[in-house]
Amino acid sequence: MAEDTKRNGRDGGAAARRRVRRGITEAGLTFLVLACLILTNVAAARVAPVIDLTRDKLYTLSSQTEQLLSGLESDVQVLVFAGQDAFYRQDLGGLLAEYRRTSPRISYEFVDPSLEPALAQAHGVTQTDIMVIITGERKRQVPVLLLFAPGDHPDGIKFSGEQALNLAILELTREHVRPVLFLVGHGEPDPFEEFPALIEALRRELYRVDSLNLARKPIPEDTALIIMVGPHQDPSPAEIEALDGWLRSGGRLMILLDPAPPGTFPQLVQFLARWGVEVHDDVVVDPERALFMDPMTPVARLDWHPLTEALIARDLLVAMPRSRSMAAGSAPDGHEVQTVFGTSEAAWGERDLTGAEPKNDPQDVQPPFSMALAVVAKQQDGESVEPRLLAVGSSGFIHPSVAEFQGNTDFFLNALNWLAGEEQQMTVRPKQRIYQRVFLTPQDARFVFNTTVIALPLGSFALGILAWLRRRNK
Repeated sequence: MAEDTKRNGRDGGAAARRRVRRGITEAGLTFLVLACLILTNVAAARVAPVIDLTRDKLYTLSSQTEQLLSGLESDVQVLVFAGQDAFYRQDLGGLLAEYRRTSPRISYEFVDPSLEPALAQAHGVTQTDIMVIITGERKRQVPVLLLFAPGDHPDGIKFSGEQALNLAILELTREHVRPVLFLVGHGEPDPFEEFPALIEALRRELYRVDSLNLARKPIPEDTALIIMVGPHQDPSPAEIEALDGWLRSGGRLMILLDPAPPGTFPQLVQFLARWGVEVHDDVVVDPERALFMDPMTPVARLDWHPLTEALIARDLLVAMPRSRSMAAGSAPDGHEVQTVFGTSEAAWGERDLTGAEPKNDPQDVQPPFSMALAVVAKQQDGESVEPRLLAVGSSGFIHPSVAEFQGNTDFFLNALNWLAGEEQQMTVRPKQRIYQRVFLTPQDARFVFNTTVIALPLGSFALGILAWLRRRNK
């Protein structure tokens, strides 16, 4: 009996020691796992690359911003005068950190004007929520609240900090503003009323935008380029000669046409033919590359061209609602016609413009044909000689309802920069971040609270107790 008691005591002591050792081992493993998790999170926050999984790369600096920052020749300092509880500190701080990571010439600092009133006074800041961008002796103030605007949804908010920063840096580092004139007087839409977002985008590119009626005044000498958007009437012979003379003297011209009955634009069609652009009286139908199953809104097949390289690199598409087809003709001596984009082989140019169901008939225009052609002077001694002309078969691609589609706006702005000789500005521009608020009904709020705050923690606790009891009974 005594031997059994001793043996049981030794066995019990051994079992207790094993439980202690097991507990110490499990505690050590738990501590090791927690330490690894903490170290992994710290390393990820400090050195790991940020992966942007959004489709439009909303949290990655755009190609335009990268080009702008890589070309900086002087340091740029950004001071954000904001209170400690400013709601935008995280968003704006993250954006500025990306700028600093991209270029060593960028520095930034958040300043509380109530704690550093002397610094605020030195920069002329009399209130909070002001961003001051400084380069050399020049500076510019930007109200931070202008970076936020109502989104398309009533409860959405757009953050356009990247656009505002780029514009301020451009204005501080560039000396000139280039004038762009929209032709009026032929039934063209008023660009300031019809395309306000596009006009704002042009101003962000540092263009001065105005309108021009050739019947009333000549082309100003400092004009960078002229744009004709969707005319409804034919220009007069005098206007055509003014455009032709200006183009031959090195001018830059963009013409956006729309389908129209035969004989609507005899002067304009002859002018374009004189420059090697043959315009057809049709509307392009492309059942193979159609936007939203609408064959009369073809998605262009982009050719390799300076105007499309940035779009092809980012796999962006261009939609061309109700477009004319055109073909390359005989350009003036010393010039060539280049295809910018076309259609699929299944497309055709529908000549029946009565609105009937489109059908590929023998009298229709057959491919290959283009929807955008560029006319440039042939290169001489390695340098491009002016002038430049771009003809596009549709003006609908810049309409507000379509302009936000993938590469439409970028194509228009890149075309404008190409015409103006600002090829370094041809890129893909930043997208606006949209913050959407979610409103919950009382029932929804109670469900979310009960699920996340009560049910999930209690379930996890119950599973832990169950696992402990099973291990204890082994």
